[in-house]
Amino acid sequence: MEIKVIDFPGSYSIYPTSKDERVVADILSNPAHEDYPDAIIYVADITNLEKHLLFLLNFRT
Repeated sequence: MEIKVIDFPGSYSIYPTSKDERVVADILSNPAHEDYPDAIIYVADITNLEKHLLFLLNFRT
């Protein structure tokens, strides 16, 4: 089994406001994309949960 880990830094929301977020939104909204994940491990900064959970709450399939 091969596992590929991809880090998507700078993503706080599925609604992009920066180039980094645009790349992530494009990949996660397109199941045909070669980097579309089979699973997501989301790590949130507990000192700023409101901001970090925006992404998690907005990304539901």
